[in-house]
Amino acid sequence: MSALVGRALAAAVHPVCRLLDPQQAGASIADIEAAAVANGVEIGGKVTRQTLSSAMNNAQDLFRWVSTGQWTWIEPALAPSVGLSGLALAEEAYRIAMRSDPQRQGLDYEALKALLVEAGVIIKGPSQGRTVYRSLVAAKRWFDLVPSGVFRWKL
Repeated sequence: MSALVGRALAAAVHPVCRLLDPQQAGASIADIEAAAVANGVEIGGKVTRQTLSSAMNNAQDLFRWVSTGQWTWIEPALAPSVGLSGLALAEEAYRIAMRSDPQRQGLDYEALKALLVEAGVIIKGPSQGRTVYRSLVAAKRWFDLVPSGVFRWKL
């Protein structure tokens, strides 16, 4: 097996994480890296732990962030072609933001992503956070980006 990066790395590490963290409580990147290497997964990149962390973060259909440095596996989500993105997703986010943030304080895009999922919205692609972020940035008529990934809906 050659050194893996990106989606290929995330896919190779997923079954390793199932064995390492069967209760889905979360495991540290260091533990995941050690388990992956012990199971024959060769991690590419100059800084293997950073490469692994990035691969898992971009595969949000396979992994969920638990807390700082802690990740767990999840059941694979729908095919990347299923769900909303772009302005259709931003429109759903706008409706939810108006209800959830009536004072217009602003919502972090990850919090808005969680609210969308809770409302039953299917977000397109393997990196749901990135899809939400890009959709909100593109929807300039509905959202303003304020510092640190927080979005405020417009009147």
